[in-house]
Amino acid sequence: MRLYRWLLRLCPKAFREEYGAAMEETFVRRLADAHGTTMWRRGYVWTRELAGLTVLAVSDMSIFISTTVLLLSVTLLACWLPARRAARLSPIEALRTD
Repeated sequence: MRLYRWLLRLCPKAFREEYGAAMEETFVRRLADAHGTTMWRRGYVWTRELAGLTVLAVSDMSIFISTTVLLLSVTLLACWLPARRAARLSPIEALRTD
């Protein structure tokens, strides 16, 4: 719920004032409807609602592109650093420390 409210703050103020309460109420109702279902269904509801709100909040394409590039670069860096460290390590040493 906090994440949803935080994402709602990214929307323009006039939009929040007009639609914010109704959107939050709809989100809570959809989560309550999905509460008794499977974990996958609840995850689907969360993902769909948060993605929809993110698209509303990010109306400027430059923000969307820069955020995408930032997330991709952090992801690649997080994968590359441990792989580089593992490539430097001898297989014998790796097995010995296990």
